[in-house]
Order: sequence, then structure tokens, then C-alpha cells
Amino acid sequence: MKTPILIFCLIIFCCMTVNAQKGWIQLFNGKDLTNWIIKIKDHPLNENYGNTFRVENGVMKVSYDQYNDQFKEQFGHIFYTQKFSAYLLVVEYNTDTANRWVPYPVSFYNLKKFFETYSYVTEKLGLFPSRYQGNMYSAIIHKAG
Repeated sequence: MKTPILIFCLIIFCCMTVNAQKGWIQLFNGKDLTNWIIKIKDHPLNENYGNTFRVENGVMKVSYDQYNDQFKEQFGHIFYTQKFSAYLLVVEYNTDTANRWVPYPVSFYNLKKFFETYSYVTEKLGLFPSRYQGNMYSAIIHKAG
């Protein structure tokens, strides 16, 4: 369950590094959580218990460090207020080797190869160093044409 949360939050991190281009919408302003809805298990909507979601140095981060060892599976989710369609945004460790924290990683090469078989275009948005396992990448996937 921690993996989907981490992946989603890293998506946001990677989105902020992409400059708004023609047709692109910048979701994260790099300053605060404006336009984001927070839901943490066992807490009311938009109560950011334990400062789980925060902005530090222009980066959206997720951390359970203020839970005082009382995590109790209070997983957090964060959603953008506007709905979007016809895209898939991915952030993942750039490896095919699993570990206990990243049980189902997929390298950019294999992700691209997979989606090409279904006529989707996969574009790498960025590559970022990870303190846990090599590099992470962000990619957007959309229908060709």
C-alpha cells in the first residue's frame, strides 16, 4: 500500500519540473498545496494529519515522520481538484529488480516497449537520482496520433 502512495507523490514531484508547454497544465505551483485534496485514513477530508503532505524547497513531499510511531495504517492520498482524462502519468524506479519497498518496478525501457504494443507513445519527462535505488523517472503515456 505504501508503494502507490509513494508513486503518486513522486508523480507530483516530477510534474513540477516540467515547464508548462503548449497544451500542458502545471498541477503543482512549487509553493503550497493549493488545488490539492488530502485524505488520510481515519481523518476528515483535507485534514493533513501529521503534516503528511508538505512542500519543502519547491518539492511536494510525503512523510509519516510526525506520526510518533503511531502509524496504524493511516495511509494518505492526495488528489488534484480538477479531473483529467486521456493520459497516464508514471513515476517509477528505473530498474526491473524488485525489493521489499518497490515490489513491482519497471524500467523506462520496458514500460515504453509494453505500451508501444498497444499504439501508445511513452515520453520520458525526467530522470532523478534516488537515495534509495539508483534513479527514478517520470513519463507520460498517451495514445499515438
